[in-house]
Amino acid sequence: MNRKGKPVRKCHGCILNIGERCAIYEEPHDKWHHAKCSSYNDQELYCKYLEDMEKHPQKNTKKQRMEGAKTHKTEEHHQGMKGKR
Repeated sequence: MNRKGKPVRKCHGCILNIGERCAIYEEPHDKWHHAKCSSYNDQELYCKYLEDMEKHPQKNTKKQRMEGAKTHKTEEHHQGMKGKR
């Protein structure tokens, strides 16, 4: 079975479920092995996760690429032409 950290169907209503992965556990499938996850909708773990996210925010690379593309469109190329648009 392919277990890459993706939440299982039982994780659907949990606040720790971030869609493609669990906020706390790398392999949520193992947490459901005994019929119930020990941290299903645990507010303390969720608050801890939010605090960690505030301390170490993720970089918004898509926004940085878009801003870079806007500046590249205005620069002159080595042939003397500007970018389209």
